[in-house]
Amino acid sequence: MLIVSGLQHLYKAFKCKGILVEYRNKILILLNNFQAKNDSKRNQTSIFKIF
Repeated sequence: MLIVSGLQHLYKAFKCKGILVEYRNKILILLNNFQAKNDSKRNQTSIFKIF
């Protein structure tokens, strides 16, 4: 979960600076892949609720 937290902080930093949407999409993909590999019991869509 430390990796997910780090990516969340990066996402928030990018969002505050108005970085292009493609970076947000890449982070969401990374988070979703991490979620799917390490937390298969949870619904994969739950990762998007963080944002």
